[in-house]
Amino acid sequence: MKKNSIKKIILLVVTFSLIFNLVSCGTKYISYTDYTKKDLEKYVTLGKYKNVETEKPSIEVTEEEINLEIDKKIQSKVKETEITEGTVQKGDSVKITYVGKLNGEAFDGGSTGDGGTIIELGNSGYIEGFDDGVIGMKIGDTKVLNLQFPKDYWNKDLADKKVTFDVGLVAKIEREVPEFNEAFVKANSDKNTTDEYKQMIKEEIEKVKADEVDMFLKQDVWSKIIEASEIKEYPKDIIKRIKDDDRALYKNFAKEKNMTLEDVIYNYTGMDQKAYEEYLNSYSEAIAKQELIMFSIALNEDIKISEKEFDDKVGEIKEQQGIIDEEAFKKETGKTFIDTIGRENIIKAVLISKVMDLVMQNAKVEEAKVTEK
Repeated sequence: MKKNSIKKIILLVVTFSLIFNLVSCGTKYISYTDYTKKDLEKYVTLGKYKNVETEKPSIEVTEEEINLEIDKKIQSKVKETEITEGTVQKGDSVKITYVGKLNGEAFDGGSTGDGGTIIELGNSGYIEGFDDGVIGMKIGDTKVLNLQFPKDYWNKDLADKKVTFDVGLVAKIEREVPEFNEAFVKANSDKNTTDEYKQMIKEEIEKVKADEVDMFLKQDVWSKIIEASEIKEYPKDIIKRIKDDDRALYKNFAKEKNMTLEDVIYNYTGMDQKAYEEYLNSYSEAIAKQELIMFSIALNEDIKISEKEFDDKVGEIKEQQGIIDEEAFKKETGKTFIDTIGRENIIKAVLISKVMDLVMQNAKVEEAKVTEK
């Protein structure tokens, strides 16, 4: 497993922790907050969270959407061949290697490595002059490009700096695009005709849209619960913890990338340190409000989290991330999966699911009226 995958897992669950921070303890049932129901009443007046009205959007799949998805499937089956003779021009897909240098020294993130990369000349998204410098090159040749990063480049260490790129043109990539016909259908699905394949694609899109509608309904109901509730006072410990958690996230990024905290914050948020601290004030209150409401609903409804539910959630997250060998994971990271993610963060994910299930089971969901064209 790649380290980047592990980071994604941690960030996925940490996202939950920034919204709902719950404390774990206990044996048969797991405690998720030190606050009692009476404690929370000092801080929050809970609004209506049952029979919340929402409207379910209709799900429609157009012919255009089906054709676009089929095109994606076709593009995923394109065969690429490397051509190692001739010259290249604008619009060609090419395989290149390059090493970016600042003041004669390679800079971080500016090189492809020996494996190279594939770009479309004229549409690579690289800095101005890069593609033009490659256009017209002979395959197999190398070239030094003298370029300059834009003044507003996201990395301030490179912004407005003059750099060189040692470029090697490895190959031109020719692409063989398959035709959408019965042969394609049979080779890439269990269907026999193009009509059957289109119906399969339509059902796949409907499933994706149904999931999106489900998420929309949850967000709509939750936002209405938040709007109907009132915070009397924000607990200082919760505000402090939310701020500390957010700062810690950027501090870890800074350490990993060997950058200053200020640069990391600016690169990820576009804010300087002062603006970021001001943002944290409003952000922490917004998150604390959601957390207090979540705790209040959970305690009002006597929601409990069992060890089995905890174990099931661990298995679910592992399956989502493709982790099947706990020993291999521990050998790579030096920690168990639970220790890496954080037991308390997994508990949060369980509670979020249970509270949202409760409010959605009690929501009044009406089908959207379809307007005749």
